[in-house]
Amino acid sequence: MAGSWLCLVQGFAGVRVRPAGLFLAPNLPEALGELRFRLHYQQRLLEITVQGQQARCQLISGAPLTLYLHDQAITISQGATL
Repeated sequence: MAGSWLCLVQGFAGVRVRPAGLFLAPNLPEALGELRFRLHYQQRLLEITVQGQQARCQLISGAPLTLYLHDQAITISQGATL
């Protein structure tokens, strides 16, 4: 199961953890519709929804977080959806 999850999250959602932070570069084929998953990162809980090359991120719990979507920095606060 872990291999399948990694394939979806790292492959289609483009999730990478780098020294600078959390990076997303989604590229989900239209035939697959939507991919939604939760991710624990640095004592925060995120819900990420991917459609095509777009992602919607919601910080469910934890301190504000700066992440990178297609290498563009985005700061998200708890309860906010970007």
